Amino acid sequence: MKAALPSNEAQRLAILRNYNVLDSMPEQAFDDLVLLAAQICQTPIALISLIDEDRQWFKSRVGLNATETSRDAAFCAHAILNTDAVMEVRDAQLDPRFADNPLVTADPHIRFYAGAPLVTVDGLALGTLCAIDRVPRELNAEQKTALQALSRTVMAQLELRRAAQRREDEKLSRTSGPAGKKKWSLENTTLATFWLAALALLIVGTLSIRSLFDLGRQMDAVQHSYQVIEQTNRVFANMIEVQSGQRGYIITGSDEFLDTYHESRLAARQAVQELRRLTAENSARQQHIDDLEQQIARRLDIAQKLIDIRRTRGFKAAQESPTLGVGKVVMGQIRQGLNNIKAEEQQQLAERYQRKQGSIRLTLASIGIFGGLTIFVVGFAGVRIRRKILLRSAERSRIEMLNTDLESRAVELAAARHRAETSDLFKSAILEQAGHAIISTTPDGIITTFNQTAERMLGYSANEVVGVQTPALFHDPTEVAARAQEFSTELEVVIEPGFEVFVAKTRRNLANEYEWTYIRKDGTRLPVLLTVTTLRDAAGAITGFLGMAVDISERKRAEQLLHSKNEELKGFAYTVSHDLKAPLRGISGYAQELVRRHKEGLPERAQFCITQIITASTNLDNLIEDLLKYSRLDTDIPTQTEVELPDMVQSILRDRNLVMTELGVELSVNIPPLTLHIWERGLHQVLTNLIDNAIKYSRQSKPPRLIISAAEADGRYRITVADNGIGFDMKYHDRIFGLFNRLVRPDEFEGTGVGLAIVKKLMEKLDGTVRAEAKVGEGATFFVELPK
Repeated sequence: MKAALPSNEAQRLAILRNYNVLDSMPEQAFDDLVLLAAQICQTPIALISLIDEDRQWFKSRVGLNATETSRDAAFCAHAILNTDAVMEVRDAQLDPRFADNPLVTADPHIRFYAGAPLVTVDGLALGTLCAIDRVPRELNAEQKTALQALSRTVMAQLELRRAAQRREDEKLSRTSGPAGKKKWSLENTTLATFWLAALALLIVGTLSIRSLFDLGRQMDAVQHSYQVIEQTNRVFANMIEVQSGQRGYIITGSDEFLDTYHESRLAARQAVQELRRLTAENSARQQHIDDLEQQIARRLDIAQKLIDIRRTRGFKAAQESPTLGVGKVVMGQIRQGLNNIKAEEQQQLAERYQRKQGSIRLTLASIGIFGGLTIFVVGFAGVRIRRKILLRSAERSRIEMLNTDLESRAVELAAARHRAETSDLFKSAILEQAGHAIISTTPDGIITTFNQTAERMLGYSANEVVGVQTPALFHDPTEVAARAQEFSTELEVVIEPGFEVFVAKTRRNLANEYEWTYIRKDGTRLPVLLTVTTLRDAAGAITGFLGMAVDISERKRAEQLLHSKNEELKGFAYTVSHDLKAPLRGISGYAQELVRRHKEGLPERAQFCITQIITASTNLDNLIEDLLKYSRLDTDIPTQTEVELPDMVQSILRDRNLVMTELGVELSVNIPPLTLHIWERGLHQVLTNLIDNAIKYSRQSKPPRLIISAAEADGRYRITVADNGIGFDMKYHDRIFGLFNRLVRPDEFEGTGVGLAIVKKLMEKLDGTVRAEAKVGEGATFFVELPK
């Protein structure tokens, strides 16, 4: 069923385009949130889905190869209609909106869907963060709340992304000039000024060689000071670039920032060497540069350490590392050192400028107009150069502001992630599930997560195992070897004892839930039920494995509170069979002998009493036999064999052919050629009891009718036994399957009240169900459903 359009569709689409996110490249921040959603909801598929005019496009995905689908088929198109709640579809095949949806009837065969809308501050739903499964299920309250919290985090990330794009656009608009306008760099301005001054000096050279030479020396000195100042700016700019590359990598983890980082490291070292060369004649300055070079080397070393921490231990470790604060201190020392050098050079520049002015005055006295021209050229050059220096200073300030802004954004992003990772709901959903040990590993088996329940269960701390051990540490090697052989036979592939035993089935998308024995750190043993699932990235590649273990020691003890009781029940059954049936046979035998030998001599009342004794003995014998059958069901172990259902039904009917003929039963049998893999004796007893009941309770009908049919649907078999007998009131439906619960008097219909109780207990052992539909006086129909 196609979803209706939201009432604010035009506005919603305009806002969606404004985020400029459709058809963008994958981004780690969104991939992380999708992976968290899949883990919280315990589903194989999770998506960030954005809905435009014609399609749903996936910004991030896990467990699904497709990048988009038609909007007409999108579950998310329905979810965005209600911005206040998670839309949950527990079984898509039973939902009229989705039963014929191509995403349900074909790949990926969706059965379960839960979508939390991505809602802007204006209340517009752009899409959803959704979790999908291929089997019917439902989320608990904590999972729904956590999914909504993650959807808000996705929106926060989208807002950060849009803000960053706006800042980048503003930066480009500020730095780009009018089209075609030529920009003069400081170097070009300085070079042009030099040649103009040289031309002027050549013209007046014959008039004042000494003054011109002196002027040239002063200009060289001034130029040299400007070069030193410019070189200090270049050193600092390169260090800023190093810091930006480091911060960018820490925040995003993207290798693109490392290119800038490495280039800036090399440029920073080269710039320091050039600064050393420019001040080679100044020994005091060389000492300052020695100190500066040590500080720069220290800052570069700190930057590399922070990058290594981010690469090996993640964003949070790098963000919280004390080294980050040390880096800021060292950067301040570098800035102060460069400022000291610049201050010294600027002082020299002022002195040289004064000397230059003196030379100009001397030259003016001798060269007249040409000297005036020289003053004009040099003054003009000074203005241009100063302007360039000021512009460079303003640019440096702007870069520092951008870095400050980047730090602010990093803090905001870190806070958003911190809220998602440390919220009580997240802990409840992932790490603090009562009784569950959660252990995740890398693809090759190294433990990456070891929660508190695992620590309590096994006695190991997370620090002892994370990053250094595999789960084989706390497994019984003999049990692992036995399972390796078992799985090798089942999967028809050789599986060596080791970590692969735990993940071989989940690698192949097979159910992987088995009982294992954990060996605690203190050597004691603990039975657990371990479920292992595969973790995959957006491309479907395995990124690790997740195991959830439940302590089943209480269950094991209960199975042993049960084995003991079964043994007692066997003893009781023997006692009933031997100690009760023996005297019962004696009572019945003596009563029958009285009838046989002395019937004629007994008064009518005595004959009636003896008949009642024989009947009661027979009924009691049948009751004891049924009770024995019922009690033995707990100890029976079902074994599966191939059963031809039509043959079994016909066999039961043949044994009752005489009775049905005498009663005139009209029989209708419609059993297709079905072959069942099932416990034969159990199913035979179920059908026998239901058919006998149908014959018994319809014998007073004119004529009695018995209808037996079977069909296959929805992966199950359904067998139906119907009659036109006395029926019953449906308010007693559950009661009829209880022990000794009969709705008729014994003098109306014989029976022990155990038959249907046996049927119900047998159906539980067959993993099936039994129910009935009936009306008083209009017969009853019993439905038996069995798994295929």
